[in-house]
Amino acid sequence: MKFPLVSRSRLEAESKQWRSRVAELKDRLERAKARADRSKARASEWKGRVDALNAQRNEWDSIRRKEGAWLRKVEDLCEVRAKEIEILRRELREAEEANSQLLAQLVSGLPASREIDPGSRGTGARIPIVFGFDFEPDGREVDRENPTWNGGVALLEQAEDFRDRLAKASGQETVPLSWFLRADPQVELAQGSASWAFDRFSEQWQSLLAQGDELGLHMHPWRWDEEADRWRQDHADEEWLLHCLDVAIDAYRDFMGRGPTSYRGGDRFFNAVVMRHLEKRGIKADFSLERMKGGARLANHELGAGAIPDHSRISPEAFWPSENDYRVPGPPRESGFGLLPLTSYPGGTLCPWMKPEDFANALRFVLANSPRLTHLAFIARTDLPLSDRWEGTCRNCEFLARLVAEGRFEFVAATSAWERIQNSWNDSEPSGG
Repeated sequence: MKFPLVSRSRLEAESKQWRSRVAELKDRLERAKARADRSKARASEWKGRVDALNAQRNEWDSIRRKEGAWLRKVEDLCEVRAKEIEILRRELREAEEANSQLLAQLVSGLPASREIDPGSRGTGARIPIVFGFDFEPDGREVDRENPTWNGGVALLEQAEDFRDRLAKASGQETVPLSWFLRADPQVELAQGSASWAFDRFSEQWQSLLAQGDELGLHMHPWRWDEEADRWRQDHADEEWLLHCLDVAIDAYRDFMGRGPTSYRGGDRFFNAVVMRHLEKRGIKADFSLERMKGGARLANHELGAGAIPDHSRISPEAFWPSENDYRVPGPPRESGFGLLPLTSYPGGTLCPWMKPEDFANALRFVLANSPRLTHLAFIARTDLPLSDRWEGTCRNCEFLARLVAEGRFEFVAATSAWERIQNSWNDSEPSGG
């Protein structure tokens, strides 16, 4: 059998063609393998992402469960606190009712009025009544991002109506009020200037001064605690106390062109260091003292250092403080500096925002048991107009005004009250403070 002859050149051409196709197929196979590897890598990557998302979802689920548990705990705690608050409110109402009944019993056997010993006020001089306001921010721990003074704004808007009510009830043509302004480092840090309250309400102060009102100072020794990120009252650091006083007095002087003559310490704080510095800086009359026991702080939840001294046994009368112990009356001081405690009754400071019937009974008790009464002094916080006790406060002040109408008392500004008391002592030649 004979095989067909194939030319060599044709064979080589076909071999070359097949080799080319094999090479092409190998190349395509390699590219397919590469694509498969990339797909595997991508699948692995997506699997990792899915695993991570699943892990994150599990973590979120765990957090949600924990948050739910904490939320239930918070809700339970809020419910407990709400019940505690209601109990405290009920106890407060019961205490107020008991106090009301006690006051009513105390005055039930008293005569309608009792003449004050003329020896305590010279030749028939009227007894001064000082009514003032602590003009300060709304919050004690002032919000540095939003330091509001809404109470002060509201009070200034009410001032003329308040004065008119007292003038109408008393028949006194001019009724001076006393304003104790905050201008300490807390105000300086929160507002950018210690004199902010003076500058912001400058027009109002000028108008009030023209009507016989007095501007005094009110100071709290708050300092910012960087570590706690909140305010702390420091009554322990004497240098800080003096710094706070100087900041306030200098701010007052910058605005008024002279130094203040009346002062009232925040949270009824007062001590010998403060006394000597106030006297050195020209203060004449201090209204810090309240006949109450001392304590660490006025509010237990606040941070602080030092303590508020016990003033529960001080004299209710105005007096020159002794050099050895400011709580004890002493001889006249060369500077004329004196202490005028706020009016008190057996239940503590006679607050002008008490229920009107309680205020009236407490004041009747004071008048009946204070034959050598030198003065009456009442201080309120500027946020009272924002509370439901403002109208009651106005009614209590109208009760004071009716005492003025009887001819025994007179509304007087802070420093003038102390000057009148001293003059009455000079006229009657008292044996001591």
